[in-house]
Amino acid sequence: MQNPTPASPTINEASFAQFPMIRYAAEIGWQPLPRDEALALRGGERGKFLRNVLEEKLRSFNPWLSKEAVSSLYEKLDSLPANIEGNREILLWLRGEKQLYDEKEKRSRPVTLIDFSTIEANTFHVTWEWT
Repeated sequence: MQNPTPASPTINEASFAQFPMIRYAAEIGWQPLPRDEALALRGGERGKFLRNVLEEKLRSFNPWLSKEAVSSLYEKLDSLPANIEGNREILLWLRGEKQLYDEKEKRSRPVTLIDFSTIEANTFHVTWEWT
């Protein structure tokens, strides 16, 4: 009689990559979001960002932006293509290298999406299976 072959261990991405990364992100202060909640906050599969979170941070970091400018900027960012050109454009925004016109001061000003000097002022989320 032949010895049965031991069952191979089940190795999957969720067990060895996703769940440990989500646990680690939570340990360092990121807010875990279940997939369904993240999907709702994105406004469905087509949305790229958590709209309310991004707009609130845009207003907080750039108080000189009008409500209309914040909404317009959100739409602009959300409509960037999912390709190398879109990636390049969003990177410029994330680095603070893009500007918008400040009506009150009559000049263009850099827009802040991430506060690099006060990290705790930012809001970080982590979720499962963002498609």
